[in-house]
Amino acid sequence: MNVECGVFSFVTWGVFGSGLCVCGCVANALSVRAFQHGPRRPSSTLLQSLAATDLVLLFTVFVTDAVPYICDFARTCDNPWTTWPYIRYFWIITPVSHMCSIWFVTLIALNRYWAVCRPHDIGRVWTDGRTAVYLISAVVVVVTFNLPRFFEYRIVTSDVDNGTFVEERTAFGLTYSYKVVYKAMLVNIVLILLPLLTLMLLTCNILKRLRDNAKRLRNSVSRGSQEVTFVLVTVIVVAILCQTPLCAFHFVRYAHSYACGDTVFYLDNISKLLVNINATLNFIIYCLLSPRFRASLCASLCCCRGKPRDMDAGAQLMVAMNTLLPRRPRSNKSTEETHTPDSSP
Repeated sequence: MNVECGVFSFVTWGVFGSGLCVCGCVANALSVRAFQHGPRRPSSTLLQSLAATDLVLLFTVFVTDAVPYICDFARTCDNPWTTWPYIRYFWIITPVSHMCSIWFVTLIALNRYWAVCRPHDIGRVWTDGRTAVYLISAVVVVVTFNLPRFFEYRIVTSDVDNGTFVEERTAFGLTYSYKVVYKAMLVNIVLILLPLLTLMLLTCNILKRLRDNAKRLRNSVSRGSQEVTFVLVTVIVVAILCQTPLCAFHFVRYAHSYACGDTVFYLDNISKLLVNINATLNFIIYCLLSPRFRASLCASLCCCRGKPRDMDAGAQLMVAMNTLLPRRPRSNKSTEETHTPDSSP
């Protein structure tokens, strides 16, 4: 690696990337704590799981990407990729947690779809037990999908470097079916294309239903509609903007060879960095657009005396997506008089 590429990699990953990972780990840890505060509901479970996977993702990126560039540039430590070849298996946690994060966002969108578009079925489909089953199933599928990565390399004894252990690509890792079909095509479809298309479709249906409800319930639209727009749409748009470049460069990386200093080299690194930015931004979005999340966070850290009213952080953050849904009519009032927002997911 020449000097220009070394400086670029150090600034991108050693300085900005490492700082982003540290801040993101702290932010996601705070999110996990905030969502833990209060009674357990499906919405808080989903959001807490998303924060936990983003925390794992940023930690593994710090160890496998940021630390090596810091060591190479500063020369004050040994690059773990050259001194500890088993870091390859630790690195596999990165794509696993990344894929889990994306599919957890999809589960959140599905939960909101049921809450807004099919409210009469949400109590049956999204119970605490079933939510745990959905999350565990997603993790099992993601881990199974990434199992071939364990067979791409193997650790062998080097005859040149005094018998030290080094990694080398296996015959399976060199096959066309693995390099092109699996890594270039299937990974993109399962990791990016399928979840992003699902998110866009669900978001369009949710916003359409909320707009229809807003026309019928004009008196209760302002706060709920605003929070839906700011929270849901912002999260989806940020995810699309940050994840789409990585999808594009997955194809470029395996379709064309490139070297350090090429334009593709810089764009590829930036596309990977955008994924880490996305894992950090959710906490900022919650804090900026959800006053109730801020209140729950303060209460969980004992920074203030008050507690959020009757709702945990997950329900408070997602409540706007249900605020336009009518409750069931009460026996002593007419249906028209009791169309009030439903605040439970």
